[in-house]
Amino acid sequence: MLFLFINTYYPRWVKKFCVCVFTESFDLHFPQHLDGYAIAEPSSLPDMESFTVCFWIKLLPHPGSAAPTTTLLSYSTTDYGKAFHLETKGTTINVDIDDQRHLYLRQPHGNLYDNSWQHVCIIWHQKLHKIGFYFEGTHVVTSMVIRLDKGLKGGGTLVLGALRKGSGEFVERLNGSMSNLRIWSRELTAEEIKKVYDSCDFIRGNVFNWCENVVAPMLRKGVKIVSPSTACSSSLYRQSIFTRRENFKLLGHVITQKSVRDEFTCGLHCLRSCSCQSFNLFKQGEDHYLCELNSAKDKHHQADLIFTHDKDVTYHTMLYD
Repeated sequence: MLFLFINTYYPRWVKKFCVCVFTESFDLHFPQHLDGYAIAEPSSLPDMESFTVCFWIKLLPHPGSAAPTTTLLSYSTTDYGKAFHLETKGTTINVDIDDQRHLYLRQPHGNLYDNSWQHVCIIWHQKLHKIGFYFEGTHVVTSMVIRLDKGLKGGGTLVLGALRKGSGEFVERLNGSMSNLRIWSRELTAEEIKKVYDSCDFIRGNVFNWCENVVAPMLRKGVKIVSPSTACSSSLYRQSIFTRRENFKLLGHVITQKSVRDEFTCGLHCLRSCSCQSFNLFKQGEDHYLCELNSAKDKHHQADLIFTHDKDVTYHTMLYD
């Protein structure tokens, strides 16, 4: 295993450093002739006024002339069975929001049912009334979306590889593989999406990230984790930038504590944890630090960020959203 550290200092009291790490990766395999799917009920998704969804997909060829409808991802709430729903018939990709079809797109590069990995990103912005589609890191189309609701309601049910009907039955099942699903509570830029596509693992999803301890409990009826990932050649790469604020710490959100030699090692622990968004670091001696991983950031919990006169205390935030 190889680690790369880049340390960059900025003026005044805010400093930044970059942590890069090569880690294991995995794909989800949905076997043919099984009724498998993945489900998070309830999901940890928050209320969102904008979001970006990116993932790799590989669909097995379908015999016969009429390709079936395959659900790639479905999100439902108490109000809508298809609050956000993404499906394909191979040559088309369809997006439903609030039980209504908002995007019908002719697949720009042939047929998705070709047994090869392909990258898809969907962006949605409520205030700007738009939904956008990116394929293989390139922008394809943006359409206007007029919705009565203010945003996407959180805490619903997230299903991968199937659509759950009102009766509870799962239909439109996926026959193939999925990898590197990530969800952000904001609209990624075209440049960021290109980086996500080029490096596979460049930016962490801040509301859903592709980690085995998160995905494994979701699997049902024969869906398997296959490691390492074959989705793309750079799938073992992960990085993030952390800020450093001296004399500050975040209270009330500690996941775990670890004894480490330096801030970079603490950053690695945070980067490997799906739940970690920041960390507190307490110097206890030469090459001896207490590392506290936090499940939140001061951006959303400003009242929990506390100033301390202890110069050996620092607060570090992950810059991915």
